[in-house]
Amino acid sequence: MLGRPRHGSRLLLVLAVAALGLGAGLPATSGSAPASGIHLTLSSDGTISAGLETVVANGSALRYAMDGYFGPLVALFPGTNASRAAILAEINATESNPLFAGLFGDRDGRVNTVDVQRFVALIDSEAKLIPVSTITGVLNVTMDGNVPVSDQLQGVSFSNALGADDSSAPIGVTATLAVVFSWSGVGNAHTFQVAWNLPAILGNLSVPVSPVNVSFVTPAAITITSVTGLNATSVSNDPFGWGSASASGQYIPLPGHTIVIKFGPSFPTGDALIVSAIVVAAGVGVGLVVRRWRRRRRKSATPPSESSSKGEAGVGPSSGSE
Repeated sequence: MLGRPRHGSRLLLVLAVAALGLGAGLPATSGSAPASGIHLTLSSDGTISAGLETVVANGSALRYAMDGYFGPLVALFPGTNASRAAILAEINATESNPLFAGLFGDRDGRVNTVDVQRFVALIDSEAKLIPVSTITGVLNVTMDGNVPVSDQLQGVSFSNALGADDSSAPIGVTATLAVVFSWSGVGNAHTFQVAWNLPAILGNLSVPVSPVNVSFVTPAAITITSVTGLNATSVSNDPFGWGSASASGQYIPLPGHTIVIKFGPSFPTGDALIVSAIVVAAGVGVGLVVRRWRRRRRKSATPPSESSSKGEAGVGPSSGSE
């Protein structure tokens, strides 16, 4: 593992805001950047995989950072000139560390594939050492009122980032987080909440907001019972109670806007149908056997008819044949 730089936590904050914060809540624009969205997938062990897709509408400051110039990016931060200068000094100190120098851009005025790869590696090397909650605070999530026992940034990718540093073309950012809860399992009812917490990082910096797409997927044998906080909400549950459930809608990322999703174990409709079918089939089978048995009893208990007796008596040579 790479050695920890002296001022890595401040650098990590800058990188986190660059990767997750600048584009969060901004209107999606044209290009190859992904649509803004929050995609949450719950596993049966209580781990939520969170995919955050954002769009930085003006990607110039982020491109400069990828190329090694952090000044334009830090200039967007709230605070005084002295505080911004302190941030830049910490970044320069990290870049001077031989273990990390190779992860910074080459400052040639353009962002190429290698610059993007270095930037991703720099974020990864920093983020793996600090929980996500102390990196961004972009999302405040709870399960049954409890905060995660751990949360970690798993990786970040960028799209549409190549070009000149001063290009204002949008940049798409996709970040994957792993959020782990200590919970009581799929056999109980749960309440999951998501609240927007971005202003905690950006201070008084105001950004325009527009709805972002949100999706939530459960493990198998789970039913979503209610969803609040989303517009154009769509809920899909497995009618048989075997598969997973999902909810989706549009979310306005503003303080005070909270998504609440309630879910619990599905009623085993499919199992009940199978059991009912087996019972019906068994009943039909028993009925057929009983009917056959009764027919055989009636047939064996019926005496021979008169015509049958006469026919049997006429068997053999007649008395006057000789």
